Amino acid sequence: MALDRPTLQQLYSRIEGDILSRVTVGWGILRRSFIKVMARVFAAAIHLTYGFLDFLSTSIFATTAEGSYLDEHGAVWGLARLPATFAVGSITPTGTPGTNIPMGTVWKNADGVEYTTDALLVLPGSVDVTASTAGVNGNQDAGDILTIDTPIAGVDDQAPVDTGGLTGGGDVESDDHYRARILERIQYTPQGGSYTDYEGWVLNYQGAFSPDRVWIFPAQGGPGTVQIYFMLASQVFPNATQISAIQDEIDKRAPVTAIPSVDKPTQREVGIEMELSPNTSAVQDAVKASLVAYFEDNADVSMTLLKSQLDEAISLATGEVDHVITDIEVESVSVGVGNISFGTGELPTIKNADITFV
Repeated sequence: MALDRPTLQQLYSRIEGDILSRVTVGWGILRRSFIKVMARVFAAAIHLTYGFLDFLSTSIFATTAEGSYLDEHGAVWGLARLPATFAVGSITPTGTPGTNIPMGTVWKNADGVEYTTDALLVLPGSVDVTASTAGVNGNQDAGDILTIDTPIAGVDDQAPVDTGGLTGGGDVESDDHYRARILERIQYTPQGGSYTDYEGWVLNYQGAFSPDRVWIFPAQGGPGTVQIYFMLASQVFPNATQISAIQDEIDKRAPVTAIPSVDKPTQREVGIEMELSPNTSAVQDAVKASLVAYFEDNADVSMTLLKSQLDEAISLATGEVDHVITDIEVESVSVGVGNISFGTGELPTIKNADITFV
C-alpha cells in the first residue's frame, strides 16, 4: 500500500481538532490563541516528517529510487553508475612546415568546448586530441572546425576534425538507464554464458567509454560462436581501441568453449524525403528530431525498417498535420517507399542532414 501523505491543511485541522476535543470549557479555540499557533507549528513539523517518509518509501525500492539512493541499490549488485567520458579523435592543423605544436595545446569548438593535443606535432600532420570536459558536448563530426586558443606563429588558427570525428564523449549515466541495468541484473541471474550475460558484460563495462546498445547473435559464424555488436550513445560507432577493450572484457568472462567476436555494426545511412504540412522550419526541426530519436532508440542490427513506424515517428512531431514520404534512400541509393530489410550486421542510422522536404 502506498504511503498516503496528508496535506499541511489536513494535519493542521487534525491537530486543532485533537486539542479542541480535550478542551472542557464551553468555547472553541480563539483565533489568535497560543494553542492555535502551536497547532500550526506542529502541523508544519509533522508535514516535513511525512515528506521524508514519502521520499524513503520510493527510495527503498530499485524501481523508484533516484540519485545516490539508486547508487546504493547498484552497489548491492556490484554495479556502479557509468561515469561521464571524454571525446577523443584527431585533427589536422595547417601552417608552416616544421612548426611545432606542443603537447597540451588547447583548441576550442564553436560552443567553447576545449580540447588538448595528446602529443607534440611537427607540421604537417595530424595529432590526437582529447576533450578537456567529459560529456556528449565534446563529440564533433568529421570536418567540423576547431580554433586554437592561444595563437602560435606559423600555425593557422583553425583545424578540421579528421575522418571519424571526435567520439566517445558521454554524460554521467542517467537514473533511468542505470535503473534498467540494475533491474536486468536482478531479474536475470548470471548463467555462465546466456544471451543476457553477454549483454550485461558489454553494457556494464567500466572504462573510458560507455557502451549504450548491444546486440548478440549466437551461432552466427557456426557452432559455439557468439557475434557481439555494440554502439555508444547518440549513434556513435565504436573505434578499434574500444572494440578491442570490449573483446578483452568478453574473453575474460565467456565460457572456455565459446568463440565470442566483438565488432561494430556496419553503418547504413538512411535518407528520407517527404512532403510536409505545414512545411515550416519549426515543424521541419521537430520532424528531424523525432526521426533521429526513433533511430537512436529503435534501430536494430539486421532489422526490417517498417515504413509504418517511420510514419508514426513523423506524426509524433509537434505541429505536424500531414506528410507523405516520397522517397527513401540507403547509402544515397533510392529504395522506394516500402519496408527495408538490412543484412547481417547492418544498422540503419539517420542524421538531420539526411531528412529533406519537398
